[in-house]
Formats: sequence, structure tokens, C-alpha cells
Amino acid sequence: MEAHELIEQTHEASEKSEGHGHGGGHGKNMSKFIGMTMAVMGVLLALCSALVGSARTSLVTTMVKQTNSSLEYESLSNKYRLMQANLQQLHALLPDPKEFKATEDEVQKLMSTGAGGQAVIGKIVTLESKKLLLTVTPTHEDLMRFAVFMKTYNKQQKAARQYTESFDDKVEAYSEGAEHFEWAQLCCEIGIVLASIALLLGSRFAWFASLIPGVAGVVLITMTFLTVHTQIEQAEKKITMAKASYEKLIDEKADEAGDENLIHQIETGQ
Repeated sequence: MEAHELIEQTHEASEKSEGHGHGGGHGKNMSKFIGMTMAVMGVLLALCSALVGSARTSLVTTMVKQTNSSLEYESLSNKYRLMQANLQQLHALLPDPKEFKATEDEVQKLMSTGAGGQAVIGKIVTLESKKLLLTVTPTHEDLMRFAVFMKTYNKQQKAARQYTESFDDKVEAYSEGAEHFEWAQLCCEIGIVLASIALLLGSRFAWFASLIPGVAGVVLITMTFLTVHTQIEQAEKKITMAKASYEKLIDEKADEAGDENLIHQIETGQ
């Protein structure tokens, strides 16, 4: 819209300049060339605006995906820390093997040296103690189950972190691309302003000066487009590989099967 208004204003100025102007074909030809220059820069300005909008939209989309993967990483990290705390707690409940064996040996010694009634009482106390320990002490299978969960969540959180970090290159590429397209847009706007001055004054020098930012804008657009395209392709490959590695470790069916097996053991008292 801004470029269109500038072109209209330039066209009006061109008509005035031709009416007042130098009166010859030379002035009319220069006005046409300047008008064509402004029209080309107007197209470049519109192209830059479209490229800036596209880069920013892609940037927002990529950052949303990165945020989602970051949330998954935080969830897995919290699960890992929770499993680690539970495993530490269960390990703390385990009796010291040396002290447990020393106590057991002492009880057996007292039972072997005591009378018949005392020996029976000692055996009863020993059995009740073992029953109590079996009630409050976690089994080796429980500890192993938590250890397996910890290893699984640790691998998953590392893969999720790599998946999250794989978006960084793509985000940076779109961010720099949008910035450089804005520079090209600025060059085109400066070129249009200088061309307008050249048309109003009939100055060949101002016209040549307007070509410099115009050419700079074309170079910026071309170089930025090629650079961003290459960076995005490389970033996409990195993201695809990281996502595949992450999804390979996320086995929801296996987790559901493990949960059902645990529930079955609890229900059957195994």
C-alpha cells in the first residue's frame, strides 16, 4: 500500500515535470526510466514485506513447536527426579545387611543355649520380626522396577532435550532472515524516495543515487533467501533426526503393559 501510494505520487509528479519540464524527448525518456525504476523498487518493496511476514510466521510456528517439546522435556525431567527420590527413599528403608546378620546370629545363639520354652519363645519372636520386616521393607523387585523407570526416564529426558535444542538453528535462521529482509525493505524505500526526488527535480544524479540502495536491496534479498533456505534445510534434518530418536524411546504401549502388569500383581497378591 505504501509503495502504491509512492508510485501514484511519482506518476503525478512525472506528469507535472513533463508539463513544465525541459520540454524535450530527453526529459520524457528520463522520467520514464525513473518511473520504471520506482515501479521495480515498489515490487521489490512488496516482495520484502511478504518475505518478512512469511519469516515471522514461520518463526512463531517454530517457537511454538519448540515450546511444546520443552514442556515434554520438563515433564520427563520431573518424572525422573520423582523416581530418583522414591528410589532413594526405598533404599533408605532397607536394613543394613551386616547389622541384620549380626542380630540374627545373636538370636540364634540365644535360642540354641536356652531351655525348651525359651527356644520356642525365641523362634516366635524371630518369626514375628521377619513378618514385620517383610511388611515395611521393600523387596528387591520393587527397587529394580524403580531403577528401570529411572533409566528409561533418564534416556527419554536426554532425547527430549536434544529434540528441544534442535529447533535453535531453525529459530535463529528465521529470526536473522526476517531482520535481513527488513534491511532490504529499507533499501527499497530509500531508493524510492531518491527516485521521487530525481523525478521531481529532473536530476540524473539523484536517479543514479537511487539505483544504489535498489541494487543493495536486490543483493540482500537474494543472499538472505539462499542463506535462510540452506540453513532451514540443515535445521530440518537435525530436527527430524532428534524427533525420531525421541519418539523411538517413547513407547506408550509398553508403559501401559507395565502398568497393567503391576495392577494385576497387586490384585492377585503376588
